[in-house]
Amino acid sequence: MTGEPARFQHHAEKLNRWFEIYAFRVGEPADRHVAIRFSDITERKLAAEALQASEEEFHTLAEALPQIVWIARADGLTAYLNRQWMDYT
Repeated sequence: MTGEPARFQHHAEKLNRWFEIYAFRVGEPADRHVAIRFSDITERKLAAEALQASEEEFHTLAEALPQIVWIARADGLTAYLNRQWMDYT
């Protein structure tokens, strides 16, 4: 063991929950004590999955439309151009 902190995510299938796990040394290295923090991140994971599905649905729709579709960010930079826009320009 290196003594370096470790952070990772784990899906507890039987609980149907996602956890972020953070393990780190406490005290002196010779004591070999470790603390482990579990954080339930299930809601964050579900929100990220829903956002991903929504983005995929949007892109599917935007590419299927015969119209030109684009998205600009608040700073004016282009965030998305569909294939029809690319063909047109």
